[in-house]
Parts: sequence; C-alpha cells; structure tokens
Amino acid sequence: MITNDSTLKTSKKEVLSGLGAVSALGLYFSLLYITINAGVNYAAVFNGIAQLVTGNVALINNNGESMLQMILVIVSVVLITLPIAAIAGMLTSSGAKSYDFEEIDKLLDNGPFALFSIVAIEEILTRGLFLGLLTKVFTGDFGFYAMFLIGNALWAFVHMYNFKDVKEQSILRVVPQFIGGIAFTYLYVRYGLLASIMAHYLYNTILMAMRKEKMPSAGTFFAFIYYIVLLVVTWFMMVNRGIGIPDLLIWVTEAVVPLSGYNFWDYAIVLLGFDAIVGIIAVVLFLDTTDGKREALDKMSEDGLFTFVLSALIIALLNAAMILLMNWLLGFFIGSIIVRSIVITIILAMTTKSSSGSSLARATLVNLPDSFFTVAAFLVLGLWAAMGLSLVFLLVHYLPNYVNSD
Repeated sequence: MITNDSTLKTSKKEVLSGLGAVSALGLYFSLLYITINAGVNYAAVFNGIAQLVTGNVALINNNGESMLQMILVIVSVVLITLPIAAIAGMLTSSGAKSYDFEEIDKLLDNGPFALFSIVAIEEILTRGLFLGLLTKVFTGDFGFYAMFLIGNALWAFVHMYNFKDVKEQSILRVVPQFIGGIAFTYLYVRYGLLASIMAHYLYNTILMAMRKEKMPSAGTFFAFIYYIVLLVVTWFMMVNRGIGIPDLLIWVTEAVVPLSGYNFWDYAIVLLGFDAIVGIIAVVLFLDTTDGKREALDKMSEDGLFTFVLSALIIALLNAAMILLMNWLLGFFIGSIIVRSIVITIILAMTTKSSSGSSLARATLVNLPDSFFTVAAFLVLGLWAAMGLSLVFLLVHYLPNYVNSD
C-alpha cells in the first residue's frame, strides 16, 4: 500500500485536531473540578448572569469579595458560558468552511502577550467605552442596556469577518461571540474592567488549546515518567519531613509569609512536588511544550561543564533578582503582596515564547499556579535563597525540557 505525503499530512492534521480537542476538554473539566471543590456555587453564579439578562443589573454587586473569590467567579462564569456558546456555534455555523485559522495561528506565533493585548483592547473599547464612559452620558437602566446591546452587538459583528468567504459572513455566525459578551459584561459590572479582560483571555485560551502543532513523541513519554518519579520521590520526602503541598495555600488565602517551620529544602521539595503534578497534567492533556527551551539548553551545555554551571548560576541569579525587583517596583502602586505576586506571575507568563494555542494554554493557564507559588517563595526567601531555588528548578527541569522540546 502506497501512502503519499498528502495523505500523511491529512492524517497528522486529524490526529492533532483530535488531541487538541482532548486538551480543551481536559482543561475545561479540570477547571470545573477545581472550582466545585473550592466551593463555587454555580447556581448563584448563573442567577447573577440571569440578573443582567433580565434587566436587574442594579442587583449585581461583589459584596467585598477577596481576590481568590473573584478569580473563582471569573473561572466559573467562563465555564458556564463556553458550552452555551459552543452549542450556539454548532447550530449557527454548521457547514462553515472558511473560518480564518491562518490569522489565528499567526497571532499565536507572537506569543501570549499578543493575544492578551488584543483581548485587552477589545474589552477597553467594548466594555470600557460603552459601559464605562458612555453610560455616564446615557444614564439609568435604559442607558445601560442600550449601550450594552449596541457595544456587544458591534463587538460580535466584527467577528463575522473571521470567515473569509463572503457568503458565510452572516450575523448568525457571531451569536457565540454575543453570548460570550454577555458573560464578560456581567463580570465587568460585578468587578470591573480587569475581570472582564481576565475572563475574555481565559475563554480564548481554552478554545485556543485546540490549536495543537506538535505530535506526542518518545520525549513526551519520557517527560511523563520523569514527572511521575519526581512526584513519588518528593511525596516520600514530604511525608518524612511532615510537610505538604496544602501548606502553600496560605499564600493564596491569607498572605505571602514564611511557612512555619520551613527551611530552604522544605520549600524546594514542596514546590518540586507541585511542579511534578503540573507537569503530569500538561502531558496528560497533550499540551505542546513552550518554545525556546531547547536552544537555551543547547547553548548552556555545548561549551562544556564549566560554561554550563556558570551559565546556570547567572540565570538563577538573574531570575531571582528580576522577580524581587519587580516586587519592589510594584510595591509603590500595589499594597497587597498577594496581588503583587499575581501580577508578577502574569507578567512572566506573558513573556513566554509559544507557537501554538496549545503551548500558550500550557504557559498561561496550566503553569500559572506553579509559577505563582514559585514567585511567592522567592519573595519569602530573599535574593540568595531564591537564587538557590531557581538553580534547583533549572537543574531538575534540564532533562525533561531537553528531550521534550521538539
């Protein structure tokens, strides 16, 4: 049997498409599991969205919720909206073949910051302009709903041109975007512009996870085994030392403070254990690795052991110094160290190199909790201990990143 290149390319494309769907669904249900276990009341969140839709916008408020509570509500609103928008998309876009995925892929080639910038601009113009500024001119409930409908409709209408075939450019095609805009508006009213930007980015990231470009390889399997072994080793060490991953939750729920009774190696072991869990999840969800790691590792090792060690020390020092410097600068504007840690984590995620929606989802969604706890640990430990922790992470990650970077 003769198989030509065209058939192989089609087969690979179909496999990647299937794996991308697994990634997106896996992300969706993982977030659903987390939010349910965190105590999110989905009925209450749905009722809140219903208040907006039924004309009771004045009843929407955040009741002084914490940052963590706000994040959980944002995630839950996105999880409620996605299946509704997906069903609407299947009903209104069935048979459409001209959706411009090439432009989407070009955007993804530019990394997370490009997508975030577009999302932020869209939210500023749609929610910020129409609901923030124009409602000061057109006041009252009538003014709000007029601006909401006009702004949301215009924003959805623009997405019609994502279809290259003029015959497929129908208003019905953008019903999913209009539905998404309702969710973002609810969050804008409840928490403000930052919340609607976060929700919009999360919404897009879950969808973009379907854009996968790397086939699983032997390196993927090796990375999976490596993270399993790392988890087992760190778990035994945590049990022996009487420490655990739940200890880190104080940095989310209360404050970024030194953990009681912890020394340097306690921090390293717990963080590596959590990192192993994140690595396992990323592999199981078939998410692409982020770019740039193979080249950096090659440069570090090609000139011998001394150059590798020296480069590793310099990189570790720069990582620690950069995070501590960002925390110091942000301290002039942001009082909460938890919020500063979140901002630093997001900044680091935005600078990650990615070439597909799948690797973008890995960098800015799956890896985000891991990065946050690492940043918080750096702030607690100080420069030299943070440098040591950075060096430990660099060395532990060397092998799986090297073999799984293709």
